[in-house]
Amino acid sequence: MKHKASIVAMYVSPSFRNQGIGHALLLEADKSARDAGIELLQLTVVTKNSSAVKLYENAGFVSFGIEKHAMKHKGEYVDEMWMSKELK
Repeated sequence: MKHKASIVAMYVSPSFRNQGIGHALLLEADKSARDAGIELLQLTVVTKNSSAVKLYENAGFVSFGIEKHAMKHKGEYVDEMWMSKELK
């Protein structure tokens, strides 16, 4: 499994959103992964977070599945989308 890596818990504070910071973070993660010989990046995102899903899609990530009830917060289940990006 040395050919792949995961992006975990990426977050940009609300006061800094829509300034390209998320995109810049993903570009740096992409570069670091390529430099380390990683071939596949993966991440999960809450399905209801449409702005994050759009950010990841614009960065080249594609969905490959939905994990139903991935988390439970305050008695409510949250689904997560699994996404990946091939680095070639």
